[in-house]
Amino acid sequence: IGHVAMVSIMVMTPVHMKHVDVSLTIIGLVVSVHVAGMYAFSPIVGVLADRLGRRPVIIAGAVTLIAAATVAGTAPGDSYMQLGIGLFLLGLGWSMAMVGGSTLLAESTDESHKTTVQGSSDLLMSAAGAVGGALAGVIIAVFSYGWLCASVLPLLAALLMAALRLRDRQPQNATSWFVFGCALELTGHLQEAVEAWSRAYQLNPNSLAVLATMAELQQIGALAES
Repeated sequence: IGHVAMVSIMVMTPVHMKHVDVSLTIIGLVVSVHVAGMYAFSPIVGVLADRLGRRPVIIAGAVTLIAAATVAGTAPGDSYMQLGIGLFLLGLGWSMAMVGGSTLLAESTDESHKTTVQGSSDLLMSAAGAVGGALAGVIIAVFSYGWLCASVLPLLAALLMAALRLRDRQPQNATSWFVFGCALELTGHLQEAVEAWSRAYQLNPNSLAVLATMAELQQIGALAES
């Protein structure tokens, strides 16, 4: 869904700007900002997906995509600043949805079917993007660029609702459990963090980071309370 929304808006933005005779230099700059949003922050998005979980990143991506469609859809063709912001958010939201979604798909699939499932997912995503791009041309020709951006909002709302119902898969190694516990502590969920750290200790009792954390928990009495 995120890919369809991104492709649909991206391919028609230059057309929207060219209708009011915006120079190709400005159009190229707006598209460049969009591409930067798509890929420049991917490593950071990946780290966040590992530390915070796939679900929060997908939710953030859906919200960002909704904001992008709103900002870009309300921009006149010669408002390159507003369109640049909208397109940057569009790329960033796509990156969040893509990284979070593809990671969740990969880790939720059995090893024996992982290649087939990932390949089928990529094929479906590309085909949906192509259809979205083609329909975007029809919508902007019959209606307007604003209506095009509005038309993807129900899809993005459905993506957001689906993401809110997701449950992240639990970590499978000591390091992941330890990081998971740190994230829980930062969000104020100490009891859950203690349980995560205890699980990390069970999986790897020789980890210095885990041992230090468990010793600190014993000192403050949190471990005994759990």
